[in-house]
Amino acid sequence: MGAGKTEEIIREIAEHKLKPKHVIEKYGEETLKQVITYLNSQGLSVGDIAAKLNLKSTSHLKQLLKKLGIELRKTETHYAKPSAEDRTRELLEEAQQNPEVMEAVRYILENNQPPPWINKLPEKQLAQTILWLNHVEKWSLRKISKTLGKTVQTLSLTIKKHGAQPRKPMRRPIENPEDRAYLAGLIAGDLTVRINRGSLIAQIGTTHYTPWHHLFHTFFTKYTSTIHETPRHRPDKKPNYEWNIYATLHPKDKWTLQTPKNKTPQWILQNPKQQLPLYLAGLTDSEGGWYLGTWRYNRPPEKGGKKYYAITYSIASNNRKLLEQISEELWKHFRIKTKVTLSHKAGESNRYSSRENYKLRALGNEAVELAKLLLPYLKHPEKIEKAKLAIKHGGKTLTQKEIEEWKKLREKEKQQTLKDIELAKKQYRQKHNP
Repeated sequence: MGAGKTEEIIREIAEHKLKPKHVIEKYGEETLKQVITYLNSQGLSVGDIAAKLNLKSTSHLKQLLKKLGIELRKTETHYAKPSAEDRTRELLEEAQQNPEVMEAVRYILENNQPPPWINKLPEKQLAQTILWLNHVEKWSLRKISKTLGKTVQTLSLTIKKHGAQPRKPMRRPIENPEDRAYLAGLIAGDLTVRINRGSLIAQIGTTHYTPWHHLFHTFFTKYTSTIHETPRHRPDKKPNYEWNIYATLHPKDKWTLQTPKNKTPQWILQNPKQQLPLYLAGLTDSEGGWYLGTWRYNRPPEKGGKKYYAITYSIASNNRKLLEQISEELWKHFRIKTKVTLSHKAGESNRYSSRENYKLRALGNEAVELAKLLLPYLKHPEKIEKAKLAIKHGGKTLTQKEIEEWKKLREKEKQQTLKDIELAKKQYRQKHNP
């Protein structure tokens, strides 16, 4: 059988997704041997040949080779084929110029589900769509698998069949002392770190998707390429929908599992001048911030007293000891005065938590000094904006114009949160009620 006929059969295998048993049924065992030998002579590896023959793994190919009595080797006609990296780059460049591929990508990103025409795409365009999501949009194969309704193994074989390769996950241990201190602060707040299926995962559940998306991609992308976001439905809570955001960390970062939530880590206290602002910035991004607070009245409220407003800073926590420790350290090392008060008692109705809750608060000039101290280390965009506004207005009683600035900022954040909740609702329903 000549090379032309062999290539014709190879094209038929790709087009109709024929497996070796189908080739044997139609053309005979000898033809299958010639196809495998030809592919090997073209420089294809065991993995490449397995993908060309629509086999699930190289072990299946090796069993087939043993059965057929074939020993793969590089022949004199072997040529230096493009590397997987070069082929991946080439396919992505082609994809950018292909309107069908880019339209499929756009639809998937906007709707978090495959376009209705996904199964009509030629296999090469499907591979390019997967590659674009994986390499350019930084989606993991697991996320693409869930979105497209195909197995990770199928996605991987589709890519490899065209000589490309999936993006290799990047993991780096967090060794920078500043980043470790900031992360410890996040963990003292809402961030959870746990082991899931053998992987170390940092996660947050939030209705404030947009700022937390920014924070995760600002902080964690230095150390991991795997960040996953998914909408969640909570029928027993209000609002009913929120976002879960995950980052997969390096195994060496298991120190995060021992990071306490009820007290400041000892290694932070050993170098408070450098480490405490970073730790407190993480805790502020997670559980604190600046807001418009009632400072005083010009006479008792019951007698028609007028409210006077000033900048207020606060952090909320269920652990009084943690807040008192921070308060002491702020006064001792930075001469910033704060006060810890009971926010609400355990069991109070209409509260997010049924446990006792406390607040560390700073008013006026003290709140502004905290903004100056923490601003260089904040990563949550809403907290950054508020810290800047606090510094701009200072610790004095606020004017009506300044009060309106704070109210406008609060309304902007509220509207963004409503959009984030609506997006979670839309994507959750698309996924679970297609």
